[in-house]
Amino acid sequence: FFFKQKTAYEMQRGLVGSEMCIRDRLKKKINQMKQDGKKKLNILTDFDSTLTRRAVDGEKTDNSFKVLENPSVIGPAYKEACDKAREKYGPIEKDLTLTPEAKAVSMREWCDFTKNLMISSKLTKTNLRKGVSDSKLYMRHGITELMEVLKDENVQMYIVSGGITGTVTESFYILQKQRAMDLSKVLKYCMTPEFYNQEELLVGFGDPTVLTANTVSYTHLTLPTILLVQISVVAVSLKQK
Repeated sequence: FFFKQKTAYEMQRGLVGSEMCIRDRLKKKINQMKQDGKKKLNILTDFDSTLTRRAVDGEKTDNSFKVLENPSVIGPAYKEACDKAREKYGPIEKDLTLTPEAKAVSMREWCDFTKNLMISSKLTKTNLRKGVSDSKLYMRHGITELMEVLKDENVQMYIVSGGITGTVTESFYILQKQRAMDLSKVLKYCMTPEFYNQEELLVGFGDPTVLTANTVSYTHLTLPTILLVQISVVAVSLKQK
């Protein structure tokens, strides 16, 4: 038999057709969102490297986990243990040959290990606040303006992340304090809650939200119109009104 290799022109025609299909679907969704209006709009977004900057002047910044690895926050032993866990589970998280189900098992182990390490390291709210304040965790340019628009237009933003909840909420607390903003009616956190005792010592966690290669599991939301930002739609259990 004979195999006819496609010419560059034929391949380009196929790509154009695919791009047109994607463009038409996107246009249809945008028109639907405009028709529904801002009263039905909700934004779902990740936190690390989405609302925050991944690098500044070529230097990699901190994420919600790295904040606590500063030796002055909990101690050097915590970072050493985190580094060993990252060496073990990091390659699994990035392994494209594994199914999401198989990967989720290892990611849950990693998540549980980190949480137990935070408890055994005697993390306090004071430590956490210091970690965020002293960290290289920076919001993206335009986040302040975005929050002001969301507040004025009464649009809610749901932060769906496997990051450390206290780090995320403290980051926005600092932003609100700096800008004299009240975002309590704008921001909603769909993350694993942390529990502290009266001495502000971390003692436990709530139901888990597991992050697997930028996909979030075990999150259930009922919303009207949804705009996803840097989150896999298939991994979040969503119900639209």
